[in-house]
Amino acid sequence: MRPSNEHEPKPEYRYPLLIRQLLASGIDRAPEQEIVYANKKRLSYREMGDRVRRLAAGLESLGIREGDTVAVMDWDTNRYLECFFAIPMMGAVLHTINVRLSPEQILYTINHAEDSAILVHTDFLPMLEQIWSRIEPGKKTRAAYGFRRKTENGIAFCCRVRSSAGVE
Repeated sequence: MRPSNEHEPKPEYRYPLLIRQLLASGIDRAPEQEIVYANKKRLSYREMGDRVRRLAAGLESLGIREGDTVAVMDWDTNRYLECFFAIPMMGAVLHTINVRLSPEQILYTINHAEDSAILVHTDFLPMLEQIWSRIEPGKKTRAAYGFRRKTENGIAFCCRVRSSAGVE
């Protein structure tokens, strides 16, 4: 008989703690439980899961693949939380840009991380526009996408697509 190990985890906890499992756990155990953001936005775990899947599918349709780095410039919002789940769950790398850095420091982090895409709140588009032409051309950055809330059909992520040649 094998001696019992009191420090061994219970069977239900014997899996790697991955971000997708945190969301899946909420969806499985309490799908209608609300996630509340600053008393402004309320979503059930089921709704959150749907939004995360839509964001990941949208990024994939734009060419983001496993291993790509996706930068996010946003305030602490429900959309930011959705990025925290969607990007790693699709196998991409999440690069959170500290919006309190100077434009020069932000440029350095973008070039150093070799971001494939930048999701940016419209509040930060002027800052990004200041440095856009200096994002190193040999890097993987393809486009930057501005968050804009649309009231029709509840889309929170709408794109303002830009290339290194300018606004399209």
